[in-house]
Amino acid sequence: MLCIFEGHPTRDGKSLDALEVQAAITKEICASEHSDICWTKAGCFEVTPAIAEAEAQLLKPITDEVIISPSLREAGLTMLDFPDGFSFGNGVSCNARVPMKNGAFFDLSWVAFPQSAGDQVHLRYAALLELMETGPAK
Repeated sequence: MLCIFEGHPTRDGKSLDALEVQAAITKEICASEHSDICWTKAGCFEVTPAIAEAEAQLLKPITDEVIISPSLREAGLTMLDFPDGFSFGNGVSCNARVPMKNGAFFDLSWVAFPQSAGDQVHLRYAALLELMETGPAK
């Protein structure tokens, strides 16, 4: 599961880095994806070079869910707007200025979760959205 958010997580006017946000997500939501697979624009996990070729043949792409935040949906952003071949990686990414296919830029943050975490993420999405928009509470 991939969740994409607008802007930069902040607290008291200070941008938070991915490690600060990661700690809060692990504590308040669940663990994000941390492995040798990465989330791609196509909406599936793709094997990275870190996995041996023989082992990679055993892994199949997994179609999974993408949640784009309400503010980004209102701005008209969809997965089709991302450049072909765009990769989100895994885990937490914050404060990224991302060029879209049409030349526009969006300031984004995102979290990749394991496929098994879908129910937890849906149940805690309001807290996740608040965290990614305002940063973790002190």
